[in-house]
Amino acid sequence: MNASQNASANAAQAATDDPSPADDAASLSLPEMLRVLEVARQMREDRQTAEVALRRDEVRTQIRRKLIESAKVTGEEVSDAEVDAAIEQYFETMHVLKEPKFGFESLLAHVYVMRRRVAAGAAAVTVALAVTWYAFLSPWAPLSPTVRAERAAALQVEQSQVLLQQIESASLDPDATAEASRLMAEVQAAGAANPAAATAAHERLNKLWGQMQKQYEVHIVSGASEMSAFERDFTDDQGTRLAGYYVVVETRSPEGRVLRQSIRNAETGEEQLVARWAERVSKDVYERLRDDKVSDGVLNETLFAVKRRGEIEERVQIPTRSGEKLQRKAQITNW
Repeated sequence: MNASQNASANAAQAATDDPSPADDAASLSLPEMLRVLEVARQMREDRQTAEVALRRDEVRTQIRRKLIESAKVTGEEVSDAEVDAAIEQYFETMHVLKEPKFGFESLLAHVYVMRRRVAAGAAAVTVALAVTWYAFLSPWAPLSPTVRAERAAALQVEQSQVLLQQIESASLDPDATAEASRLMAEVQAAGAANPAAATAAHERLNKLWGQMQKQYEVHIVSGASEMSAFERDFTDDQGTRLAGYYVVVETRSPEGRVLRQSIRNAETGEEQLVARWAERVSKDVYERLRDDKVSDGVLNETLFAVKRRGEIEERVQIPTRSGEKLQRKAQITNW
């Protein structure tokens, strides 16, 4: 056999091995054609399906012929319209996607297809929940009203504790120490449940500490042109008659500066911040001071009271005729 004959034989063999669309149509049986949708799925999975789809007219002719021949063999009566309808249904459903019934498997498939979006959404939800928990629900949540109130109360208790320690270390008055401890207990008891009460107790404690730090003397005014004492008859804000004797006083710092002092005016019952006021004294003290002033025009006995650092109240220094310290009774601002 020469070379040309071998080439012809090989070509013939290759043509035999490579089935044409006509051969594909001829190899189909009648049951397979009746199950045209099943054939469509099989053809889509096969690479040859694409080649057959490109030659749809040829395949249509071959399928039509095969269906008619098969019907004759089996003795079935098939009209041309039924054959054409079956072929049209086949081609119409070749590339139609039918959603599967919803179920767990389809749900997993959808999740897998949208896995990136699902992951991004889950991450966003996680971050949002974490931020919400941190901001409102965590023990240190900066935006939670409850946490903020608790932190403010804790800070106030801490500040009050510092004030208490300062008062205890500087106090020369047991009553002052006891009052500071009582106010500290009020701050702790009120806490975050009653912030207004806690704040009020803390402010009183702070005021107590400020008062304890003060140091000054109260002197009777003694200048030759100044009124040092006088008699006065009036009724106080409670309706009590307060006829008696008064001396004019002022507060002086250790450096000699005149300080303004807050006193309760017995005539009005109001607190007033004044540089001078009058203190009620006994008759014998008044007469002694009057005689001292009249003798030379200058009052020699001027120290009325002393306020030492570490104490709350001023201690009256001027004695009575019996040698006892004068008891403070009333203050007024008009004379």
